[in-house]
Amino acid sequence: MSAMLKGADFIVKCKTEAFDLWQYLCGEVFEPLIRCRMDFDGFIDEDILKNAVTQSLKTIPMIGLCFDGIKHKPRWIDKGFNGNDIVRVVKTDSKDDEQVVLRCLSAGIDFADEPQLKLFVVRKPDHDTICAVISHIVCDGAGFKQYLYLLSKLYTQLINRETVSAPEISSRGLKPLFADISLKEKLKILRSKYSAYNASIKPNSAALTSKRALL
Repeated sequence: MSAMLKGADFIVKCKTEAFDLWQYLCGEVFEPLIRCRMDFDGFIDEDILKNAVTQSLKTIPMIGLCFDGIKHKPRWIDKGFNGNDIVRVVKTDSKDDEQVVLRCLSAGIDFADEPQLKLFVVRKPDHDTICAVISHIVCDGAGFKQYLYLLSKLYTQLINRETVSAPEISSRGLKPLFADISLKEKLKILRSKYSAYNASIKPNSAALTSKRALL
């Protein structure tokens, strides 16, 4: 991944997948967002959490980027966001104040001007609740779960003052899904799909016979 400077923003040369644009356009019909709530027994160190989020951007940089899918060719733009922009602490006096939690969970994301992730630390008198909202442009539900595991690992490493190790970003395209499938197997899949399609549009001979009898 590389970038070039344009005005106050970096236009990031991070390959845009077709799925990115598809999810962006779906925003005209519904909110392509994934939401998650996590209740803790105690309190989160928000400064370490912010650092962990910043470290996680080395693995999934798109989380801290903005997605421009209208004015130009679809692209990711780096506006300098990090964990400090993604993590927010919301304090409440009541330990049973669910309205605050629901308000945080219902937060939206402006894909073109905000990071693709929002983490609200709802601080109640006796414990914290984290409300996470992430753009479906970045990942699906399974990917979000993997990201939360990564974030937990980074947080633990930082709080224990261990060496922080964030894995490198992997391909987001479809190529890895077919990397271990031979050409012969790919052709076999195509033939089976073609046969299934032909079978679905082939006229039903019994129905045609019945129709002719009526005529």
